[in-house]
Amino acid sequence: MLAAQQQQPVQHVSAVPESLLQLIREKASHWARALQLFHGLEGLKLQPDLISCNTAIHVCARGEAWQAALQLLNSQEADVISFSACISVLGKAGRWQQAMLVLRTMIVRPNSVTYLNTITACERAARWQQALALLPDEDGEACCNAALAACPWHQGVRLLGSMRSVRTDLSRISSRALISSCAQGMQWGHALHTMRSLHLHRVSPDVSACSAAISACETCAATQQGVHLLREMHGARLGDGVPALRALARLGQEDVTLCRGALRAAQRQLPSLRPHELAQLAWSAATLGIASVGFWQQLSKQAVMQMRRCNIEELRHLIWAFASARMANDPLPQISAEVLRRLKAGIAPEGARRKAFEDDLLTILWALNFAGLPLAALRAATERLLRASKRVTPQPTHHVQDEAGLEPKVVLELEDRMVLYKPPGWEVCGQLPRQLTEVVTPALGKDCDYGFLHRIDVPCSGLILFAKSAFAYYDLQVQLRVGDISRDYLVLCHGWLPRSRAISAHVSWQGDGPTRSGRVGKPSRTHFKVAAHLHWLFVATLVAARIATGRRHQIRSHGAFLGHPVVRDEKSTALGTQLLDFRLCDRIFLHRYRLAFKSLQRQNVQARCHGPTATGPGQSARLLRHLPGIKRI
Repeated sequence: MLAAQQQQPVQHVSAVPESLLQLIREKASHWARALQLFHGLEGLKLQPDLISCNTAIHVCARGEAWQAALQLLNSQEADVISFSACISVLGKAGRWQQAMLVLRTMIVRPNSVTYLNTITACERAARWQQALALLPDEDGEACCNAALAACPWHQGVRLLGSMRSVRTDLSRISSRALISSCAQGMQWGHALHTMRSLHLHRVSPDVSACSAAISACETCAATQQGVHLLREMHGARLGDGVPALRALARLGQEDVTLCRGALRAAQRQLPSLRPHELAQLAWSAATLGIASVGFWQQLSKQAVMQMRRCNIEELRHLIWAFASARMANDPLPQISAEVLRRLKAGIAPEGARRKAFEDDLLTILWALNFAGLPLAALRAATERLLRASKRVTPQPTHHVQDEAGLEPKVVLELEDRMVLYKPPGWEVCGQLPRQLTEVVTPALGKDCDYGFLHRIDVPCSGLILFAKSAFAYYDLQVQLRVGDISRDYLVLCHGWLPRSRAISAHVSWQGDGPTRSGRVGKPSRTHFKVAAHLHWLFVATLVAARIATGRRHQIRSHGAFLGHPVVRDEKSTALGTQLLDFRLCDRIFLHRYRLAFKSLQRQNVQARCHGPTATGPGQSARLLRHLPGIKRI
């Protein structure tokens, strides 16, 4: 169609059939191609007008191409739509300062959409003071709602009060924004108070407001309050179907009555569910451990029908759910083939969405490996995509050597990756005073855990894998997800384990609360191999543990689930047992003694570490050798 225009005289693009602009819109998912098509209009003797220019600016949002959006803004005599669209692109790209500058230098009068887009840009960058300063003088409920979402909960309460007295009545949107702000500030009490105030203002809370209140309870580990809210909403929109199941899954609560009613409603809704609702339903059902074969068969058919309409995040939820549920005749081969098709077609976002896209692919690899499905082709395609944008050159590191084992040290160092020893009392990265980030210079940021591939509980000790470059980090991430990295631990458990065994219980936790094993939560697998039995202060079993998944406190939770808690694990043992534990060990008896992985040259590499000289699990073999009543297996 474009080639047919080349022989025509120069004309205004609005005189060209609407199909030309529609073609640009259809190419919006491939934003670079769409912009190339737009810039080619002049070569085809077509003069772009303001409408087509605004369309192209909107296209820039797909790829967060903020530089291109600014160029387009300066290429025409822009109107308020042009400025608002450009500010929206800048906000999505995390360029809040440029968004503020565009607002200040506008040559036309800004409208409520312009203010809303600028406030949203500040919200994404956590610049709530700037967001509040941008509130227009005239009534602007949408702008107030955006500011509510941006500011801390205590400022949100004040702002909502001013909205009641000056601007507008309390609305569902305003309440949802405030409740979300309370959730981020871990103020579940204020969130529930806001929910109750809706009834006083004769406002019926919608699904979004209730979901935000559930998030507040989830963030603060107030699970019982969240379930109570669900019971109050029974019969309302949140009380049935997908929203209720999702809320129960997020709270980690297996309420039989609520779950059964919500599942029946969700099954009735299945044919009409949109892709994101279908993905939420699958994730929720898998997290809650729902084992209805009929339900999963219905969900499987619907997933295959809609997989072409799903984005990569929704496909990730579907694959994770079916891998976790482990039901027969699942659609994993078809859905994984769809992911592979997209990778081969080069369908991948750029900018800020790129990291989330890569994380989705890594989760998909893990799920397929957990389900035992072949993934060689998908792994190769993922590695090609990761390799294309990652720097190979490692960054310099510095480290402290301490032969006594009371300080971190380097156990193995390769060209672009290394193995560190973490002593007890040190944190990999977080808030405590002693951090491994003080020992090495991270090459990566917080979104990549500063290059650390995994963690160990602060009271425990063991080996940590560290990447010196982005390329090494993602190479090791792929190895971790497909099971190429072995992580072995020495653990002393209470009681007599008669034989080696594997456990595949799900694990869940809320906030800083304990990790629990059972039907609800994330799928997890631990292999225990009995090494010796101890008869002294109490009966105990020394085991070598290997994890197939790396959940928080997984080994400790699985041991307690079997009735054999780890020695000195105060979250799983009674006070009397703890007093006996103190005589044997001065900390949790868990030590990661071995790591095995592949180098940059694809050679098998392993590192071992027996741990500190202080009494603890690192010296378990030496310690137990001198104890009476030891019987080796």
